[in-house]
Amino acid sequence: MTPALRLRSDEHLVKRFRAGDEDAFAAIHERHARRLHATAARALRAHGGDPEGVVQEAFLRAHRALRADERPVELKPWLHRIVRNLCLDELRRTRPVALQDEDQLAAGEDVYATLSRRHELRALIDDLADLPEQQRTALLMRELDGLSHDEVASVLEVTPQASRQLVKRARISLNAAAQARDAACHDIREDLLAAHDEKRRPSEHALRHVKRCSACAEFRANLKATRNRLRVLVPPLGFGPLGGLLSAVGGGGGVTAKLVAGGCCAVLAAGGATAWVAGQKEVVRDRAPAAEVGGKAISGAPIRAGSTLPPDVAIAKLTVALPAGQRTFKRETARVSCPPGMAVAGLAQPRTQDGKAALRRLRMYQMTTADVRRLERGKPPRTLTIEYAARRLDQPVVISVGTFCKRR
Repeated sequence: MTPALRLRSDEHLVKRFRAGDEDAFAAIHERHARRLHATAARALRAHGGDPEGVVQEAFLRAHRALRADERPVELKPWLHRIVRNLCLDELRRTRPVALQDEDQLAAGEDVYATLSRRHELRALIDDLADLPEQQRTALLMRELDGLSHDEVASVLEVTPQASRQLVKRARISLNAAAQARDAACHDIREDLLAAHDEKRRPSEHALRHVKRCSACAEFRANLKATRNRLRVLVPPLGFGPLGGLLSAVGGGGGVTAKLVAGGCCAVLAAGGATAWVAGQKEVVRDRAPAAEVGGKAISGAPIRAGSTLPPDVAIAKLTVALPAGQRTFKRETARVSCPPGMAVAGLAQPRTQDGKAALRRLRMYQMTTADVRRLERGKPPRTLTIEYAARRLDQPVVISVGTFCKRR
């Protein structure tokens, strides 16, 4: 490499290297390697990684990229960006501390403190990766490279004031991500429930938490699945006369039905005059079974309030108790069977013992995925497994859960 090359600009060196001059790339390496090594060493200090290996890989990638692409490039920030990305990849591959290897710990240092610090480091790397590219670059240039806002602005081709704003927003985002990660799952799920009920987007605080918390992510997914599966609260198309139930039904026109004394399992069956039951029978007066479903009108003849069920239809129910003060999401299951010769046709709306709708008392009310698929394939089961979870209630309450049944 001639001494004259050391005096050339980065732009000139890149141009000569693309023309086939390997000495130009050697000059690039000599000019930038020390600063890139310092950047990698600071980034990997807590990890104990190999900054030399990172810098070598960065120059290998730069060599290939400069030859493959003729577009203009700001060499210094571009090389620093390659090194930072490689450092992030290296930090993501951080292996847990081996508890038996005491040599890895500082003298007198608690192993749990070390593990906690490494866990926080991994979380920080993930949070950095989620930042917009410009914010992440500006923050790392300030924190790792020690550049002034004027220098950052020059590299990013923005004003110094814009550089300050980018760094500020990056720091705010990292702080918000850390707070969301440490937030109580109960509070986050209340936020998710409120947003779900109001059909709006959850708060950014909740979304940040969900991104890092697998349990709350599953909770949110179940909320979405419940909304999709609630279509079965209205019996599916092809259910015949029971299709098109009116949302206004609910009072008057009682029918005679036999229910289980003590709350076992009962099916309000055809005509309202007979019933299939398990256990002791007791004749009572109750509102029409049609009142068990409200919602959308679909094809088929509607059932008016006070009318009886069609001869090939039944409703199977089971009473369950919802506890008071349920602070965490707890999934429960209930299995309800249709009478002999009948099969599941859709969920019945949950109701309290006095006949009021109880859906708002539940965080989740749905069929299992397996049962939904059986219905979609046209092979409905006789026994349905209902998944449900109680909200946080002031007082315990007993509700009925159940399914519509249709003759096979």
